Amino acid sequence: MNWINISGNTTFDENGNKLTYLPTPAANSVMGSSSFAVTKSDVYFENGEIEFSVKLEDALSHCQLVFNHGLQNKNSIFVGLNYNNAPYGIGVYSSNINISFFHSADEFETIRQQGTQFALIFAR
Repeated sequence: MNWINISGNTTFDENGNKLTYLPTPAANSVMGSSSFAVTKSDVYFENGEIEFSVKLEDALSHCQLVFNHGLQNKNSIFVGLNYNNAPYGIGVYSSNINISFFHSADEFETIRQQGTQFALIFAR
């Protein structure tokens, strides 16, 4: 698997197994704005398990794993920690009708997806 940094200050270990993100706020950032990084892989995921761990430094930090990011006529599926004001959650964004459906930690949702490319989005 190969990773490419799209935006933000993200580094990778030599095996590509560990991504590190260091928040770097802009010099003229506005109160309430956040810095973030977007990192994409070259893997087309067909089935199996995805496991990842993340260390969040404060209550404002969150991490999302996004499936189908940027693919035409596909729903984007967001799986995240500290997501939508919940400890974790799943969201589905349908680009063809521009509506977000969010499911927080107190709800259960089954999502079935065949084949996808995914991206990690880190934000603080």
